Amino acid sequence: MNTHGWDVAAAGKAGSRPPHSPALAWASGTLPRAARVAPRMSAFVAPQTLQQALAVLVCTFQRYAKQEGNRFTLSRRELRELLETELPSLGNVQVKEGAFEELMSILDTNGDEEVDFQEYIRFVAVACTLSHEFFLDFPAALPRGQ
Repeated sequence: MNTHGWDVAAAGKAGSRPPHSPALAWASGTLPRAARVAPRMSAFVAPQTLQQALAVLVCTFQRYAKQEGNRFTLSRRELRELLETELPSLGNVQVKEGAFEELMSILDTNGDEEVDFQEYIRFVAVACTLSHEFFLDFPAALPRGQ
């Protein structure tokens, strides 16, 4: 067994394979018991909204990054597709010409012409901060029916 509790030797047998995405398995509560129970917890606690949100952030990056080339980075095309698909409200905002190129140059801090996970997460943090500031005067309840 590896550190995640999966039987590596039996990985090819039905039912013994690790989940497709450990982050998704973590959010859904399907990780092996040893991997999901914290030392002080006596029983598994159902995934909470924040835990699910973290898994979605990781899985979203992974889904787009694996489309072409390096599966650990987002190319320009992958980043553009991620933004257009996952943040459709950005399409409704009138932006100046070249805004995507400006965003890409800001995110690509190491200058490799791609956005790695660390650079992506900085963008997510800024987006969360802006959302927080925008919604400060709104009720704390989650929107319904979406």
